[in-house]
Amino acid sequence: MEDIMKAETVVQEKITKETNSTNINPAQVPEQNPEILHGDEIEVKTEVKPASKITRFSHWRYVSKPRLFIFLFSVVLSTTCTILRAFVPKCSAIYWSLLGINFLIDIVAIYLHNKLLMKSIAKKEENVLTGSKNNTFSTPSMTVKYSIIGFLSGAIAAVMGIGGGIIATPLMLSMGIPPSVTRMASSTMIAFTSFSSMIQYMVLGQIDLQEVWIFMLFVGILFPIGFYASAPVIRIVRSTSVINVIMAAGVLVSGIFVAIQGVKIIIKMVDTHVIDGFVNICK
Repeated sequence: MEDIMKAETVVQEKITKETNSTNINPAQVPEQNPEILHGDEIEVKTEVKPASKITRFSHWRYVSKPRLFIFLFSVVLSTTCTILRAFVPKCSAIYWSLLGINFLIDIVAIYLHNKLLMKSIAKKEENVLTGSKNNTFSTPSMTVKYSIIGFLSGAIAAVMGIGGGIIATPLMLSMGIPPSVTRMASSTMIAFTSFSSMIQYMVLGQIDLQEVWIFMLFVGILFPIGFYASAPVIRIVRSTSVINVIMAAGVLVSGIFVAIQGVKIIIKMVDTHVIDGFVNICK
């Protein structure tokens, strides 16, 4: 009899629990993590963003407009100072003042560009190609390193007669600077020096149109070839380093031709006892 009563009590308790579970106020139920479904099964919900269409000019939407404006504005001001120096007496007060203003413009442009780049990194903008959160000029040693690169590039380019951007590429790579940063810096140097030199020579009337058309034809043919052939080449070799190898090979070939030309000039100076190029800049 006692067993029957215990069994009825157990059944009654089960019925009471089931009734209470069905009448629970939703407000009293604690919030559950929606990611936890049954037992130990966890569903990780990830937001899938629609992939944007990538074209060969997609990178333009990631270009920082303030930094681009500063670059173009500084190029215009620097080129203007260079042109004005050609119309004033050499070594005069105005000449040296314009030269000093030219240097000041470049220094201010670099400073503003660095500040905007730090701001971009802080906001994690997508146009920062390095993906690094460290400031490039955070230490004096890095500032000195970049200054040395710029000085050596300019000196070697002046001696060899080739663009400073081409010289800067192997120097920056050998000093451990990432290829993406190297490529951007080299392209910027080439654009700046080429544009400034072209404007200056046009104003002074010192452009040899016969040679200009030859170079323009070369660039017009080789640029689209390199533009469209670079992607397949990178896919075949599965590395972007091949671009740096090609650039290094181009620099090597150019250096060989310049060295041969230099030997010819040295032989000529020995025969004529006249050293070309060493003249008084104030005359």
